[in-house]
Amino acid sequence: MAVASLQNTSLSSLAAQTTVLRFTGFLPLYAYHSPTVQRPRRNLSTYLSTMVAICLITGTIYPITTNFMRAVYVLAFPSVQIDTNTAGLVLLMEKIPYGLISLRAFLVLILFFRKRNTFSTLALDMSMCLPSNRGFAERITVLCSWVGLLVTALFPVAWECFSVLQILITSRNTTLLSRDAYEPLPIPVVFWHHQLSVFLLRCIPFILSQQVYLTAMVLAWMASSELKRIARDIAWETAQYTGLNWC
Repeated sequence: MAVASLQNTSLSSLAAQTTVLRFTGFLPLYAYHSPTVQRPRRNLSTYLSTMVAICLITGTIYPITTNFMRAVYVLAFPSVQIDTNTAGLVLLMEKIPYGLISLRAFLVLILFFRKRNTFSTLALDMSMCLPSNRGFAERITVLCSWVGLLVTALFPVAWECFSVLQILITSRNTTLLSRDAYEPLPIPVVFWHHQLSVFLLRCIPFILSQQVYLTAMVLAWMASSELKRIARDIAWETAQYTGLNWC
């Protein structure tokens, strides 16, 4: 019970991020072997959540690969045209940021997944250093955690929806049932199938990678605040001790 209370002290301020990361398998679902959960259920839940994390990590390879294939094709055939309006090289420049977004999500998630047990240890160590009751500051941090989750989740989703609408409005030959999602590649893929896979395998991993960044930022802020408080206390005690010696 003491271990659990220590864990809750440091992670209560990261409720939004740790909840999402646990249910997607990037953190242990039942950390520190919770005595309230039976071992078979805990093992099964851990296995399933870990499989979800592995699927998300490997899934990011799909948008990376498709963008890489488009880049190679355009470089091999630089005169290719899209809808008789857009040059292939222009399309290449448009797709580079999307490939980098997927690559960033892949690298962040795979590194965090490898170090997830280290993160749990770090959270426990921080629990031993932080005060047990942070009051108003903790409530503000929890609020910022949930707001950060909403902002980092809504903006990528809104961006993906806007991109799809822009394609459907500006492209005269593209509809949800069009089989030109891989243009300029000569591979027939239904547009809405491709967009659904992109949302699941690019947008969601990107959102999760943002939660990893927010987790690191909040932990760093908590550690910095506590170190500053300790420094102030030491300075005050030193001043008090020096004043007593002068008297």
